[in-house]
Amino acid sequence: MNYKTFSILALISIAIPVYGQSGKSTYTFVRFNSESNMSLFQQTKEIPLTLAFTNEKTFESDELMKGIPITKKINKNRFALIVGNENYRDKNLGLDDVAFAINDAKAFREYAVKSFGILKENIFYLENASSGILAANIERLVLLLGSSAENKELIYYFSGHGIVSGKNNQFYTLPVDVEPVTLAGASSINSVFEKFSEMGNVLLVAFTDACSGGRNRVGATLISQRGIKLEPGEGALPPRSILFTAASLEQVASSYQDKNHGLFTYLLLKNIKEFRSGNSWSELSESVIKVTKDMSIRLMYKEQTPSIKGHPASLDSWKKLKVIE
Repeated sequence: MNYKTFSILALISIAIPVYGQSGKSTYTFVRFNSESNMSLFQQTKEIPLTLAFTNEKTFESDELMKGIPITKKINKNRFALIVGNENYRDKNLGLDDVAFAINDAKAFREYAVKSFGILKENIFYLENASSGILAANIERLVLLLGSSAENKELIYYFSGHGIVSGKNNQFYTLPVDVEPVTLAGASSINSVFEKFSEMGNVLLVAFTDACSGGRNRVGATLISQRGIKLEPGEGALPPRSILFTAASLEQVASSYQDKNHGLFTYLLLKNIKEFRSGNSWSELSESVIKVTKDMSIRLMYKEQTPSIKGHPASLDSWKKLKVIE
């Protein structure tokens, strides 16, 4: 039998979805280039390949970024502290990275400006915040909000790792440089509430989409666990404080990998987008709780029910407020 040797040039382009370090799904075009001598030998083909990767999908293509409802009212007395802590692994403290945390924070910032009417200069936005940076920004806000007797509102959003610890099941939102066993340098959510509650003129509303126990959000399935386990007891929060968490006691919060966000954050912002103006926080929160519970069962086969806690008088007043004015 005679064998022929010949040269072949191949260029093949394939789109493959890939999850990058920033937690967002990117469509990568893999190009196979081959220019070599190929011997056909017992139907075996050997082709040397080089791969070139090009990221195509950007944050701006996120569906939550399209058609964000815009308020007609700018609230100069409303402030926001928005934290997306994603990169924990390189600190070598035993914590995995938190996929989609920065995506979550970026999206929430857009809604804070456009839907909640917060001035850009009143937004304190942090990515991969250390304990020192987070503490410094909290102290800046204490000074800023305490500079006058006017009533003010602070929205605190956190996406990242969290730990439930202590006799009273205190919840800690973790900076990227805090060791999860000793929690040295970490502040519980209650201690943050107390700083602003003591001022007497600040309503603090916190939204947390966090992992407890330091588990990675990304898994092999469509939905991966974030693991927050938190339900403050009655009266655990000081006056003028409200906490909207991604899951209830003994449940885990989840990531929605197909949407490149935490499930709670995605459904919270999606509901704000669909509700538009005129709806109250009571209506919105009820919808978010219902749809999150339903989606978690359908996609993850486990129940995830967001929880709202707060001082009774403050909670009742907040629920009556319009989401978009």
